[in-house]
Amino acid sequence: MPGRDIFFTNNSVETENTIKTDVTYLASRNVELSFGASFKDVNFDFDLVNDADTLFIYDQGQEDQIVGIFDIYPEYRVNEDVSSYKTSAYSQLTLDLLRSFRVTAGLRYDYFDYNEFSSLSPRLGLSYFLNSDTSLNVAYGRHFQSPAYNELVANQANRSLNNKFTEQYVIGVEHIFREDLKIVLEGYFKEYFDVPVPVTFTSPDPLQFDDGTLVNAGSAESVGIELLLQKKLVNSFSGILSYTYYESKAVDPRNNRTYNWDYDHRNMLTLIAGYRMTFSDRDWYQRMKSNWWFHTISWLPFMPSDQFEISLKFRYLGGRPYTEPVYRPELREWVVEENQLLNTERYPAYHRLDLRIDKLYAYRNWNFTIFFDVVNLYNRDNLWSFQYNDDGSVDRVLQFNTLPVGGVTIEF
Repeated sequence: MPGRDIFFTNNSVETENTIKTDVTYLASRNVELSFGASFKDVNFDFDLVNDADTLFIYDQGQEDQIVGIFDIYPEYRVNEDVSSYKTSAYSQLTLDLLRSFRVTAGLRYDYFDYNEFSSLSPRLGLSYFLNSDTSLNVAYGRHFQSPAYNELVANQANRSLNNKFTEQYVIGVEHIFREDLKIVLEGYFKEYFDVPVPVTFTSPDPLQFDDGTLVNAGSAESVGIELLLQKKLVNSFSGILSYTYYESKAVDPRNNRTYNWDYDHRNMLTLIAGYRMTFSDRDWYQRMKSNWWFHTISWLPFMPSDQFEISLKFRYLGGRPYTEPVYRPELREWVVEENQLLNTERYPAYHRLDLRIDKLYAYRNWNFTIFFDVVNLYNRDNLWSFQYNDDGSVDRVLQFNTLPVGGVTIEF
């Protein structure tokens, strides 16, 4: 806007191009071997500037009266155009033993050239089939993930960051009621190691300058139970019920105390139901489709199509935790104090209902699909966060209210 100072700019681009191959070899009825490899060419170009800033001390008795300077923060600038690559390879062996046991063992190798980090990730799964419809399953896996590209270039010191990784243990039971209906109940325990966190998170000083440096000082764990009931699309109806109860705890690197992690929602529920109708084989529909006026109004949501599907999706998330900062009026800043416990407050629960309609029209050599999607059908005010203003006031930041979306897909 004319006359408005610009103090922060971010012009960044990330590009990835991947070549991969997968091979599966069935050695016998009871032995299956699969392996693969990939090469990913990555480029991340970050141009970010944050101007120097002065933290003033204000006279609390007189508005806008500056009485001193608390600190001066230097300019923060990132200008990096990086070309690098990632490679990976994996192998997996599946053995069926004595008709009742299945063993799956795998090993994955990853290498990221930019931070020169390589890793080996073992996985092991065991299944015991009580009968043809029910199985008990146990699994273990180690999974590595490289830091985000913006984290790596935020400071030159971040080039030595290790990849974060998890150790995950799962035990569960699966039962198939019939071909289109199954239930899965699983419990899991997951540990997180070497999570990159800003070095300022390790300092008791809430006003320390953040120069983008990260360290592998984060650790956490999560334990939970998941229930999945799935109805595949047979006889026009499909549905999914998914419920998870879990607890996630992280370690505060300032004092090694545990606290509720940022996305510790505790309760997660998803319900999806869909109904598909096929009109292409109906005589009345074919007669309607042959009229000129049909093509004029066929795009309307309530009009039939060769294949018409309507679905509803409901999602519920328990309130995620947050840390309520403390206002420092003499600095006009909100801070998390040195001895303040983290994430002791929770936002309200999140829930919404979405409606989707898909209308497919089939032609000789191509298909034409129109979709309509209404997000947050009952227009709930879902709170995302709070905005803490420098005058000490607090505003609510909401997620999307009712939002209609439409689009077209053409398949040849």
